[in-house]
Amino acid sequence: MSSPSTTRAHAGSTKIAVALRSGHHHRALELLLQDCQDGIFAYCARLVSINDALAVYNQVLVVATEELAQIDSKYPRAWLYQIAREVVLHHHHKVGVAGNADASYLPVSAPLEEPRTKVARAFAQLAPNMREVLQLALWHGLRMSEIASIVGLPVQEVRRLSVKGLLAVAILSRDGAPS
Repeated sequence: MSSPSTTRAHAGSTKIAVALRSGHHHRALELLLQDCQDGIFAYCARLVSINDALAVYNQVLVVATEELAQIDSKYPRAWLYQIAREVVLHHHHKVGVAGNADASYLPVSAPLEEPRTKVARAFAQLAPNMREVLQLALWHGLRMSEIASIVGLPVQEVRRLSVKGLLAVAILSRDGAPS
């Protein structure tokens, strides 16, 4: 039996697909944003400073509007997250942040209880591509096929990174050191 959120997501993706098939790209984007705008904003906010988050999110919307003709009808959420990823990377380059879309998704200023601190430390020790795959899957609820589309890797590689990452987080958060 499907959960209510899964049913809503399926209904939303069906409406998006219908809008795209009918050539109503603006309506498809509107429906897509109803479905995942909070997740896209959270993605941006977690990867840039809080002061820049709104500007980066707004740039995602601008780019998405400009690239509506290229929306992926099979994976519309992945298309939007990929735009967000590219905008974040551009922002990092512009402000001088080295590396790729890599951030620990846990707030540094909030006091964390010990088990959560161990998990945060474990996440911080993962390879950036592994951390990104896990964050997209766990915090944003994206499917492996969507993540593969976003990061430009084959689905099997994304699955491998996900499994290895989950195992590494479990080991690191238990032991505190890689084996």
